[in-house]
Amino acid sequence: MTNIEELQKILTDHEERIKVLELGNHAPLTNPPGSKKMSLKEFLISKKPKGDVEKTLLIAYYFEKYEHKEKFNKKDIVEGFKMAREQTPKNTTDKIQKNIKKGLIMDMGEKDGFKAWTLTNSGNQLIDQDDD
Repeated sequence: MTNIEELQKILTDHEERIKVLELGNHAPLTNPPGSKKMSLKEFLISKKPKGDVEKTLLIAYYFEKYEHKEKFNKKDIVEGFKMAREQTPKNTTDKIQKNIKKGLIMDMGEKDGFKAWTLTNSGNQLIDQDDD
């Protein structure tokens, strides 16, 4: 490697470490260098959701942590079910509302002209603690 390539590698590494420090516990999940990103289907399989309400929460979490989306709408959740090759619930909004009632998702204005939501801290913690 040339000195310039080495410096670029060091700089990139430092930028990533600074991002993690700035974001604290909400740092986006990243994969080790050279590895592939976990697919939504793999993520759902690893979490073993019980029903469509939990799948909806996990899809929202995946979009936030792996796709770096700050908020999501019903269209995103429907697309997530399709990406994961899961049957889309008949009333997706109802599944979102059930997570809101549990305090795991909250309103976040609009996205692309549709009502939007984001995970609450409780929603993030619930899924994060499952990793422990």
